[in-house]
Amino acid sequence: MKFQKTWIIVAFLQCISLLTGTILLGENTLETKDTQLAKLQGTWESKSDEQNVLVTIKRNQLRFFRDDDFWFETTITLNTDVNPHRFRATIKRTTESQEEIVGESVPAIYKVEGDTLTILAYSDENESPPEVFEGPEGNLYELKKIQAKEKDSIEGPVR
Repeated sequence: MKFQKTWIIVAFLQCISLLTGTILLGENTLETKDTQLAKLQGTWESKSDEQNVLVTIKRNQLRFFRDDDFWFETTITLNTDVNPHRFRATIKRTTESQEEIVGESVPAIYKVEGDTLTILAYSDENESPPEVFEGPEGNLYELKKIQAKEKDSIEGPVR
């Protein structure tokens, strides 16, 4: 009888998980796409000797800004069914010199650890996202969360 009750509870939890769109991950942690999207919200910055990058995420809109000649406004689609989590960023707007890539998508993996967002993105939209954050392929960004500034708003004009 105890075994039957346990089985019923497990089946019930699995049904709830499917109905609510939650995913059971590694250490019995429930994550949803909405939960992951909430973790990504805000302004993230990477400063290095080579380049400064600013990423602003508001709802499912991601804005990537390196300089006036290299920026993108995208819509992201999350896949939290896998670990590491993935997203595809579909380019909606960019510089005049790169207008031919509007509509293309960029596959990436990401993780959020505290105030650090790590993204490994590929430039080939037909490429599957990588499985790990190491290796020579792709562009790796380690970004720190910062307080959003009005001028960095995703709705504001591009600098």
